[in-house]
Amino acid sequence: MNLTIHRGTHEIGGTCIELKSDGFRLLLDFGMPLVSEDGGDFFMPRDRDVHQLIEDGLLPSIPGIYDDSGSKDTAVLLSHAHADHSGFLRFLSPSIHVYMSTGTEALMKISSIFPPKAAAPENARTIKAWEEIQIGPFRVTPYLMDHSGPDAMAFLIEAEGKRLFYTGDFRATGRKKVVFENLIKHPPKNVDYLICEGTMLDRQDESPVLEQDL
Repeated sequence: MNLTIHRGTHEIGGTCIELKSDGFRLLLDFGMPLVSEDGGDFFMPRDRDVHQLIEDGLLPSIPGIYDDSGSKDTAVLLSHAHADHSGFLRFLSPSIHVYMSTGTEALMKISSIFPPKAAAPENARTIKAWEEIQIGPFRVTPYLMDHSGPDAMAFLIEAEGKRLFYTGDFRATGRKKVVFENLIKHPPKNVDYLICEGTMLDRQDESPVLEQDL
């Protein structure tokens, strides 16, 4: 299993992770950056096509995902509907299957009334927490997570004898904090790779407020 992180390690937003096994590509989220390189608000250029956006480093240079040439051997796992994880899906070939929870799909459909258009992909496939599915050579188990995005998921992904756990975004202060507590008590075993959301890592001195208190 080959792992490539295209974006998301040095900035908030724009998450895009690629897994490849046996000629099949699985993308974990396909997000839009939240901030520009100079730290200001990110504004998506509206006058550039896909090729220009790739040249400018805004879209990852992955062959076959923006047209139909690689759509049969590509799929997307979407952790949740927030734009920094889903905002660039609109550039992908519409024939690529995108796997997401029911809540994520509903929020994307509602969000389609706001620019930039974020309607659920034409080839959306519904997944359910803790129900294992097979996507190409990848065996995937979704985990429900506590996050402000409803029905957010983490994923345990297995292929070629390796196990990867991708947390997506999460918190432990919301209405579903019990799912985070259960994950800490009963984490997936024998994980070879952990890709973890870390927005709050530099805020160790802050005291988080529970959503119910707000």
